[in-house]
Amino acid sequence: MSESDKSMYVRTELVEQKVEDIDKRVNRLEDNQASLDRISTVTEMHIKEIQRREQKQELREEKQDIMLGNLSSTLTNMTTTLTSINLNLDRLNSGQDDLERRIGKIEDNNKIDVPALIKQIIWIGLPTIAIAAVMLWLGLK
Repeated sequence: MSESDKSMYVRTELVEQKVEDIDKRVNRLEDNQASLDRISTVTEMHIKEIQRREQKQELREEKQDIMLGNLSSTLTNMTTTLTSINLNLDRLNSGQDDLERRIGKIEDNNKIDVPALIKQIIWIGLPTIAIAAVMLWLGLK
């Protein structure tokens, strides 16, 4: 073998070595690309799951806002009703106090003194009966 053949042989080996290295790099790049595709798919699925959870959370929050609004409205109505009932009770109590005071005055003004009434009956009624009996006995009408 001549020098040029040897040189050619060495060059050929170098080129073959470079081709093998390039082939290995291409294989690694292909493997990396497949891995990236899988990672990309998993990432997309993860993003979709996160979006789905966020939508669910937003729906829950909207429902809670509606429920809190309804609760607030109900509590406001209850407060208004209780205030009205309290005012009505105050008026009723005031009216009852007024009626009790008026009834007390009437009772004080209309108290019947039983002993005094009996005395009046005795002093007026008995003489009237006695006079009527005497008149009947005497025959006077």
